[in-house]
Amino acid sequence: MTITFYSNFLNHHQLYFCQQLIEIIGEGNFHFVATMPIASEQLTMGYVNMNEIYPFVIKAYDNNDEYSYALKLANDSDVVIIGAAPSSYISERLNYNKLTFRFSERLFKNGTWHRFLPSTYRSIYKSYLAFKQKSLYVLCASAYLAEDLALVGFPKAKCFKWGYFPKAKVYKESVINFKSSSNTIELLWVGRMIWWKHPEDAIYTLDYLLKSGIQCHLTMIGQGKKRKEVEKFALHLGITEKVTFRDFCSEQEVRCCMERANIYIFSSGREEGWGAVLNEAMNSGCMVVANRCAGSTPYLIQNKKNGLIYDGSRKELRKCLDIVIKDQSLITTMGEEAYNTIVNTWNYRVAAHRFVELSKSFINGQEQNDISFGPCSYV
Repeated sequence: MTITFYSNFLNHHQLYFCQQLIEIIGEGNFHFVATMPIASEQLTMGYVNMNEIYPFVIKAYDNNDEYSYALKLANDSDVVIIGAAPSSYISERLNYNKLTFRFSERLFKNGTWHRFLPSTYRSIYKSYLAFKQKSLYVLCASAYLAEDLALVGFPKAKCFKWGYFPKAKVYKESVINFKSSSNTIELLWVGRMIWWKHPEDAIYTLDYLLKSGIQCHLTMIGQGKKRKEVEKFALHLGITEKVTFRDFCSEQEVRCCMERANIYIFSSGREEGWGAVLNEAMNSGCMVVANRCAGSTPYLIQNKKNGLIYDGSRKELRKCLDIVIKDQSLITTMGEEAYNTIVNTWNYRVAAHRFVELSKSFINGQEQNDISFGPCSYV
């Protein structure tokens, strides 16, 4: 089997899945086509220019030979995955009804009314609706994508649960052993401090727990337009000595912070297509308090089992925090369950193996799998 993955550039959310595919189908049978160089903004945020490192990457933007080879792979490969890349790569293969998976976050991050805009509908038609009778299937890197597609007439039966798959660590000892041994509960928030990530929810969480008699400390990692506003909010509440602000850190430094943290606040709204930071926090054994509106939350979090879900409102956030206040032992048990979810199901190893088996079943005309949870399960 040959598989080619088309996207803008290779990053650490895709790398491990790609490498696992190579282990399964063999070197030379997998290629990743990067359609553009990595942006300087990503490099500033700590991303590595992986396009230049890994030999399985075809840089279609580099020269005519690379571009021509990328086009050839699009037609010759047994299976194609296409993410943030032009639809022109797959139009010909779909005319021949060759197996193709479109990988996407939700379509209507700014509201479902956008589907009525002519330009939006034209784009969706070219990417999805024109080929809905062909062998085009969708890997949903958002719990809300299938619903968005259904609104414009694309069948949910052709949609599978998917996501981003950063490195999934398997610890030799309990991940809980890495947590702070003091009586202070460590809270963590990581990301760009912009309006739709709602970093102020982390400050609110800290303040609410402190006022409830819980000894805790918050670390916030990231920069952005809301940084000063968030700092002022902490000052207004009189809790600045309980907050540590840090600028962007390396992937390794962030993981170290996650391993020490007891609770992770994942506050992003509907504009967050996925949010791989949730995978990483769960893999680090954090009990996560997660906004339901973010794309990854409904897939990864089973409410009150491996984390807590709120609807984005302060009222619902307080309800989640009250559960923790009433029984602090849940921080440990939910953190362990979160770790198990990533290690056992939502990781690149499982995703790659299930994807290959799913592709084989389509190619061989067999019945599809009956997986009920995790990557490649039906939405």
